[in-house]
Amino acid sequence: MNTRLLPAAALLATLLPSQGQERSQDEYKQMRAETLAKEVFKKAPWLQDYDKARETAKQEGKLIFAYFTRSYAPCERCSALESGPLSDAEFAKFAKCVVLFLHNTSRVQGDEAYPKLHREKGFTSTPPTVCFMDASGNVLTKPGHSVKSFLEGHAEATAIVALRAKGDKATAAEQKQLFLSELKCDLIPAAEIQPRSDRYADLSAAEKELVASKLVDAEVRAVLDKGRELGPEKLRATLAELVKAGKTPSETMSGWWFWRPVLQHASEHKDAALAQKAYDELMKRYGMETGARIDSSKQAWQKLLEDAKAR
Repeated sequence: MNTRLLPAAALLATLLPSQGQERSQDEYKQMRAETLAKEVFKKAPWLQDYDKARETAKQEGKLIFAYFTRSYAPCERCSALESGPLSDAEFAKFAKCVVLFLHNTSRVQGDEAYPKLHREKGFTSTPPTVCFMDASGNVLTKPGHSVKSFLEGHAEATAIVALRAKGDKATAAEQKQLFLSELKCDLIPAAEIQPRSDRYADLSAAEKELVASKLVDAEVRAVLDKGRELGPEKLRATLAELVKAGKTPSETMSGWWFWRPVLQHASEHKDAALAQKAYDELMKRYGMETGARIDSSKQAWQKLLEDAKAR
């Protein structure tokens, strides 16, 4: 596809993740049934009942490994995760240490207990999403999409639960470790990061850098949360100003909603250096992914970069 021939509206459409066409309820039900019947979900004891998952986690003293997917539209990244890490023999071994919970966003109305659970847990990007939760359903860690990352995320989540359980009996060193672990896993509200950081005068250079990075992430989220209030053009300009001020999100944040509008702003204003930076960041995060939608997005990003450099 030659993106040079796309009208503006069509080009913009390639920049946005597809949310699926509106279908009938019967179609959504059929798509849900096909998703939940996949072989990958028969290889391990996945629970689809959120209440049952929490109850089981409490009874067995385990953490919940939650996988959020969708059936209302094709999801190439979901398919890659399911055919890869979630089907790996090592994952089956790991699954014995946790309670597996599968949540599917289906757009089927009326017969699902927690249809908006993905968003209620604070996730703003579309599935797939994986996370560890405690037995009460509190999100602890959000690992990457590999069995190795799952194991690391489980270890981090287990350590956080253990440190929290100590409460007032935790030593000063343990309180500091809990702060750093919660900070790393984005569990501290933005307004509490600096006050909690100020309690520790012995933070290392790397730990101070982590604090600074998470403060920038909080500032970026605050801007993104005001997107509707600002409007598309003002939002793009505001994010671009953050980049120019040296404030860019860490790699633990989704880069899609930050770097894509920055690239569009840079293209509109012929800022070649800013466009190159935004393009490079997008490719660093999504360059290895394949599929019709992501390939179309890459072509659109390339076109925006070329336009930014055109004289």
